[in-house]
Amino acid sequence: MNKYIIPIKGSKESIGKKIIKRITTHDNFYGGLHVRIYGNPDERLTLIQSLCQNMYSHNDKHEVVPETVIFRGSNISYWASFPTERTRIFVYNTDTLLFKNYNNTSHQIILYKNNKDLYSKLLRGGINVIYEPTTYTLTDRLKEMIRMRGVTKNDLFKNITIDSIIWWFEFIDWLRINKSLDHISIFINESDQLLPVSSSDVQWHLNLWFKDVMRTLRKRNISLFLACREYTDIDSRMKPKITCAIYMNGSYIPSESDIRLRPPRIVNLPKYEFYIETSYEGYSICKVNPVKLESNKITTIVIGSKGNGKSSQLIKDQVRLSKNNEDAK
Repeated sequence: MNKYIIPIKGSKESIGKKIIKRITTHDNFYGGLHVRIYGNPDERLTLIQSLCQNMYSHNDKHEVVPETVIFRGSNISYWASFPTERTRIFVYNTDTLLFKNYNNTSHQIILYKNNKDLYSKLLRGGINVIYEPTTYTLTDRLKEMIRMRGVTKNDLFKNITIDSIIWWFEFIDWLRINKSLDHISIFINESDQLLPVSSSDVQWHLNLWFKDVMRTLRKRNISLFLACREYTDIDSRMKPKITCAIYMNGSYIPSESDIRLRPPRIVNLPKYEFYIETSYEGYSICKVNPVKLESNKITTIVIGSKGNGKSSQLIKDQVRLSKNNEDAK
């Protein structure tokens, strides 16, 4: 049983235990599992951080071992609180990033040049924080996936460079096709940036394609955790493919849920408690042990792209400079 995420006694506790075990411990019989996480940013991040550090799966010897976790890096991240021996930070090899408020030299910063190179460098059983390329061009494969859906308008592809978060579509699709059968969990906070409700022509078709891809991810032992503020923030076409939902404070409960709240159906539980629900088990109230976020907040600044990938050296220089300044005081 996960000691960091626990069901509240007397609140359908047995259901809570079953769901927590299902989302944190994976096996080949059930495959992957997709989870939606809604709520205010601080409590949502606390839950995500706890999950990232407590994911497990059964290996081919039927042993329960730490699972490989992928965590999307963003302009404001909190990966400094992850254990250094279990964490790797990945930056695209032509990008140069500067991490402000970063004061720990022990996290390993690794450059990657493509999906295959990135996958080969992942820390198995560890937490892999990945920053997508700062500039991204739609690949021929993704263009073809859109065309296969009956889209023939060439003007959809006139904009060669698009939002770099679209890279995650490409990488997740690459994992689906090429990775081994070991389990991987992917955490994308602010997932409304990847799967927005209002989207351009290309994005709209990509969302529709990805909805179909999600079904096969589970069969390939890939679990996907999508987090944002409200259930109305991401494309509603994804909801039927995501059978588990977590509602934290500040989020709305949809009318089709079995969780019955008075209008306006806004979650208002003690801090760090949340509703967890699946379409086949029902729901329960659980609690996550808090972690301090503010002291671990890292702001990412793009120094340049198409450069020589000096992120690792920049971080070391920045830390050294920070320490020198403190010594001089």
